Amino acid sequence: MPLSDAEIRAGARKGTKGRKSDGGGLYIQDWRYWRMAYTFDGKQKTLAFGVYPDVSLQMARERRAEAKKLLALGVDPGEEKKRRKEEARQEAAGARTFESVAREWLEQSNRTGEVKAVTEKRKRYILEHYLIPALGSLAFSSLNRSMLRTLPILKEHEQAGHLETVKRMVRMIQAVCRFAVQNEIRDDDPSAFLGGCFMRPKVTHRAAILEEGRYQELIKALYRYTTESASLYYALQLMPMLFTRNSELCHAEWAEIDLGAGRL
Repeated sequence: MPLSDAEIRAGARKGTKGRKSDGGGLYIQDWRYWRMAYTFDGKQKTLAFGVYPDVSLQMARERRAEAKKLLALGVDPGEEKKRRKEEARQEAAGARTFESVAREWLEQSNRTGEVKAVTEKRKRYILEHYLIPALGSLAFSSLNRSMLRTLPILKEHEQAGHLETVKRMVRMIQAVCRFAVQNEIRDDDPSAFLGGCFMRPKVTHRAAILEEGRYQELIKALYRYTTESASLYYALQLMPMLFTRNSELCHAEWAEIDLGAGRL
């Protein structure tokens, strides 16, 4: 017996479980999920039509009618649905530029607290001054390994010896590409192995005090140090106690400091 709107509303209010048929393979599961059972190529299959009340009884019947037409033409409605979804995804991805994807990646990183303010400022600088001018207007779907490997902005900085800048640009490109794959903007990662295509900065070991006696002399010298900057004076005294990065100490906020617990 065909379903009615009143029957569905009552069932949805009660929240009862089970399956109620509308005929022609169409049914509603647990008064929420529209499904259609059909047979194609000798195999029993199920097609999802959406969730009630977003999808009304009338809409579900229209989708059943469309599926029946496809079956009459010898087309599997389930596979046709997947094909259309993939076409829509590719069309949307083709309209996305590197700039739009990169900005979305950066904003999401900021919302989730993955980067601190000073790091976000550095990332945004690299994005605005280097990558957007070089890649910003390109469709993200058009990026490929060859294009990225021979990107002029990367080659120019490599030849100039700005290897740390190259490393940061490469890492950002890779992060944006991973973000694109994770969010189904494209299926593959064109930045794979990009890091191995450029020279890496040479690690330089800085001078360090290894003797306990000399370290004590350094601490005493820091307290004797004279400067007009009170911030610098106290920062020099805090650094050996906290062992933070310079930027972390200089940009620390009171919300990050707990004097009672002795924590920074």
